[in-house]
Amino acid sequence: MHLYGNAVVDYGEMQIKADKIVIYLDSNQVHAFGKKDSLGHTIEKVSLKDGEQTITAPEIHYNYETKKGKIVQIYTQEGELHLHALKAKKMPNDNIFVRKGKITTCDHEDPHFYFEASKLKVIPGKVMVAGPTHLVIRDFHTPIWVPFGIFPNNAEKQSGIIIPSQSSFQGQTGISDFGYHWAVNDYVHLEFLASMYFGGSYQLTGTAQYVKKYKFNGNFGLKHNNTISGVKGTSEHSIVKDYNLTWNHTQDGKAHPKSNFSAGISAKTQTYNQTQLLNQSNATSFVEGANSSQMRWDWREKWGTIALNSRFDQNFTTKQLSLKAPTLTVNVRNQKLYKDFQVSGTFSAENSITAADSVFATDWQNLMKNGAKASATFDLGSNLVIKLPVLKYFKFSYPNLTVNGYLNSKYITKTIAGDTLQESVVKELKPSYDLRIGNFGVNTKIYGMFKFKEGMYINAFRHTITPSASLTWTPDFFLDNQDITRTYFDSETGKEIQYSIYENRNHSIYTPTGTESLNLGYGLRNNLQAKIKDNKDSTQAYKKVNIINDFGIAGSYNFLAEEFKFSDVRLNLNTNPGFLRNLNLTATISPYVLDSAGKEVDSLLWNENKIGRLTAASASTVLSLKKSQFVTAKSGEPTGRVFDWTMDLNYTFSYSNPGFADAATNNSIGVSGMVNLTSNWRVNYNLPFNLKAREISTVASLNITRKLHCWEMLVTWFPFQTTGRANYTLTIRPTSSILADLKYEKKASQESLF
Repeated sequence: MHLYGNAVVDYGEMQIKADKIVIYLDSNQVHAFGKKDSLGHTIEKVSLKDGEQTITAPEIHYNYETKKGKIVQIYTQEGELHLHALKAKKMPNDNIFVRKGKITTCDHEDPHFYFEASKLKVIPGKVMVAGPTHLVIRDFHTPIWVPFGIFPNNAEKQSGIIIPSQSSFQGQTGISDFGYHWAVNDYVHLEFLASMYFGGSYQLTGTAQYVKKYKFNGNFGLKHNNTISGVKGTSEHSIVKDYNLTWNHTQDGKAHPKSNFSAGISAKTQTYNQTQLLNQSNATSFVEGANSSQMRWDWREKWGTIALNSRFDQNFTTKQLSLKAPTLTVNVRNQKLYKDFQVSGTFSAENSITAADSVFATDWQNLMKNGAKASATFDLGSNLVIKLPVLKYFKFSYPNLTVNGYLNSKYITKTIAGDTLQESVVKELKPSYDLRIGNFGVNTKIYGMFKFKEGMYINAFRHTITPSASLTWTPDFFLDNQDITRTYFDSETGKEIQYSIYENRNHSIYTPTGTESLNLGYGLRNNLQAKIKDNKDSTQAYKKVNIINDFGIAGSYNFLAEEFKFSDVRLNLNTNPGFLRNLNLTATISPYVLDSAGKEVDSLLWNENKIGRLTAASASTVLSLKKSQFVTAKSGEPTGRVFDWTMDLNYTFSYSNPGFADAATNNSIGVSGMVNLTSNWRVNYNLPFNLKAREISTVASLNITRKLHCWEMLVTWFPFQTTGRANYTLTIRPTSSILADLKYEKKASQESLF
């Protein structure tokens, strides 16, 4: 039987498509031929599909009964691997035996690189095994030979040797990241890496990854750096040993409907970060001087949540250690008691230590502080609207009652001995409580509109003003019985000085209220919008844009305070002018006068016709620029010559001056973005710059990527290190993850790149 033109033969799971097919019915043979042009060149190949496997070739000879076949100039794809060969045999078990085969991850018809072997065996979905194999790049036969090649072509991770790369570290040449990856099973994978340098330095890494589907996943790692510098026998010779232990564990959200556990442990020696080669992933941690670990367990119910948390922090710069273990927190959501009458509550208990590392281990019992706090809030109802002609535009809120109970294990007492103020710590479980009636407030909205003439670009401005006020009262009829507020006599001023026995947070975790107060909090928020023409709309419709997202003023006044009744005034502004994204401005203004010693006194600057004294301010914004904002893309522009770029200018400023001391300021700008020189060349950059210190940050980096179809070149450079050396990595590798170890990689830390 002869079939011509778009011929198709189906037999079970097997299907053959070709320009011409000849079927021998008596011998169950199929001979398929591709379409050829007038010169005899194949322009359409034969396609053989058997199950999930597809093979293309100019000619295929196949026995559909025995499932054996001969293939001329075979091409097939197994996962990310592509196979080209002159001749091949297909066996009944779908294995393929190949002569003069080429294995590659390049999908080009004439691959840019490949591994050539005289004999090959392909086990679909598992592996390709080759005899003596050598690497060919751009038809250049390299002298790189191996006695055999094993190319896994399944999606599962496999065990195997990790090929090292040449690198340099602190002037020492060697190899990095040589090791073994062990896929123990579907749940656990182990990896062991070593970097060794001829100067004697070495780095050892062991990591374990584990996963239980729908249960949890995590990783555990232990790293050791042995850094040798200088010449042995000289004063510059030193050996630094560093360690880093990490554990990260995350419970899957599907594991339990109510319970969740997570952990993040990091314990490293002080100089560990400085004994690593700088790269993109550790650039930020390179300048860090801290350890931070945390473990947390949560339980969720309809009525609320329970959480247990433990945390340990270590600051190498300040030599301070902080431990909280454990902290218990219980939150009870609003529970309806009667109609709109609701109650909610919280409970927390904490054990903590904060001290210098020199005394942390030896004196932890005296340094530990303990405490507990319970709060209950009784909400009288929702917002109240009074339907009187004048008051119907105001929204009133019912007051709520909050009762707090405290338990501290320590408190302080102050006495005068001679002319010296002495503070002593009393270790005693002492309960206390306070209450507050608050949230009695009112707010409204005031709208203003200014319209322009019809046809103008701006149609109207709309100004929204939201004033608000709230009153909070903390009574004092219960304070005397608790003996929270005490006094001592100051002989210099001749006055009795009040203090709270819980004011020292180094000894007391919770601080109950020690004085009566009646605070009136006030706020004024503003929003300014404009309605402008939408040039992208052919109907010339108008659209709303925010000119000022929010401009607010807030503060409070304490009617019952003996002095300093006014709080600081806080101002904030958020807007998006032009190219800027999120321009945020904040300021804090003190209304009080400073005396000659730089201390605030109870005298208002307003009485001296002054608004106030600026004590703190900050500003931050991002200027985002991109090519499309300035240049209109040309239609039909060649793909390989596309020039594109983006740039973000990040600016931050902070100011602090509470007294007569020199103001503390921080002024920095960061430039980051990317430049696509062509569709294959890409440059990413990040340049943080401290304007006050007039220096570029040590984590400034430049990253260059060059795509080479099936290969890529990566260059990362950190030109501004504190050591004055230039750190860079150069990597040339295939884009396929299967051949991730087939790469040339150079890492260096030296005085010059050349």
